[in-house]
Amino acid sequence: MAENERKNTNQEFINQKNIEQSYLNIAGNILLALDKHFKIAFLNKKGYEILGYKEGELKEKNWEALLLTEERKEIRKFFDDWVQGKSLMPIHHENYVVTKSGERRIISWYNVELKDEKGQLIGTLSSGEDITERKKSEEMLSKQAKKTSDILESIGDGFFALDSDLNFTYVNKRIATIYGFEPKNLIGRNLWEFFPNDRGSIFEEIYREVLRTKIPKRFDYKSRIVKGWFEYNVFPTADGILIFVRDITDRKELQEKLEVYANDLEKIVEERTKKLKDSERLAAIGATAGMVGHDIRNPLQGMISDVYLLREAVVSMSDGKSKQDAIESLDSIENNIGYINKIVADLQDYYKLLKPEHINVNLYELTINVLKPMSIPDNIQCSFEIDPSIRLRSDPTLISRILTNLITNAIQAMLNGGKLLIGAYRVGGNAEVEVTDTGVGIPEHIKDKLFTPMFTTKAKGQGLGLAVVKRLVEALNGTVGFESEEGKGAKFIIQLPLD
Repeated sequence: MAENERKNTNQEFINQKNIEQSYLNIAGNILLALDKHFKIAFLNKKGYEILGYKEGELKEKNWEALLLTEERKEIRKFFDDWVQGKSLMPIHHENYVVTKSGERRIISWYNVELKDEKGQLIGTLSSGEDITERKKSEEMLSKQAKKTSDILESIGDGFFALDSDLNFTYVNKRIATIYGFEPKNLIGRNLWEFFPNDRGSIFEEIYREVLRTKIPKRFDYKSRIVKGWFEYNVFPTADGILIFVRDITDRKELQEKLEVYANDLEKIVEERTKKLKDSERLAAIGATAGMVGHDIRNPLQGMISDVYLLREAVVSMSDGKSKQDAIESLDSIENNIGYINKIVADLQDYYKLLKPEHINVNLYELTINVLKPMSIPDNIQCSFEIDPSIRLRSDPTLISRILTNLITNAIQAMLNGGKLLIGAYRVGGNAEVEVTDTGVGIPEHIKDKLFTPMFTTKAKGQGLGLAVVKRLVEALNGTVGFESEEGKGAKFIIQLPLD
């Protein structure tokens, strides 16, 4: 009797005018009708095509068999509760289905209840769209946006974006450091709410000029809010502007010193010929490195701006191979921008005059913050043993650069995978930091040259990474050494005074 009732119900599904009408309306999408027993009463051609079955092969089969094992129980319970009147059928929902070949696909469903001529519930009719590729693209774009954000946070410059009404649409953390505002508090707010005294100034004049002409502009400005000189580079976008803010106080001071030197050049030459101190030599090279870095970072800003605009364009592209290729190209561009930025940072770190700012540093928290933005390959197992009680008076920026260079070297030494261990221990009156890898190790014949600037065994590199580490450590009154055996990895050991 029950079997006959079910067959009659299935026949009613086929005869329902709303199935026929809905099928015409949603041509190109899955059309699925389920009876009250969760069995397939009707599945259109598109549904069979996506699920990988022959037409008719799934008729009267239990829909539960096409769901993920871990989701079957929950979805079936919800369906049964709906049949019994304990819950309402959602108009829209998304879930995975499993094709005949075992592939998982994400389907976006829109549902309606089906009733017979007497108004009795007989099942559901759902139209489904396969959104698997769209979800993959959204996830990939989200990761790409995170990479762009990481670059904007690590580039060293302040960065913010304004729309055509001069409302903030993006602000990086460096701006908070310069002006003392939290980035999240600026988003969506107008520029003049935070800088009312700059209305009618060079800022408004240039910002509106770039909005109007779509031509980039650059200017230097001595801040009235914070002490120092800043360089502003303003780039146009489709619906606003991008602004990079760089602290150039050191460069301005160097220029002023050079002007003083120029006024009495003969005397300076005479003094320099008598005694050339190492600190003066480094300062002179540092000035050059700073200017070179400045000239390199200007085109970098343009490249980052282009990536920012391209990302907006990629979001609006239809799913497919072109969109995937565009995302991969953006990824490659961002990686190369990051590499160029590291070269500039190493060059400037090695040759500039270092003035450490000693503050209280929590070594555990600083190490975690250094690791967060770093990209560690899946084939490298990373772990750390850090005494959370270690506190020292030191410069956190210099320590961050030291750890970044050592960890980057360790990763590059393990191209085929391995283990990376970061440790920090209290040893007497010092904090001892260790970065250990299981990579290729250091050959005996180059160990005495390892910290020499411009010496490298890599095909890609300038040989400044470890030289920078040594100089930064010594600027903090610390020492650096290493232990290594070729083919068995290396351990770099940093000792920094706690006080």
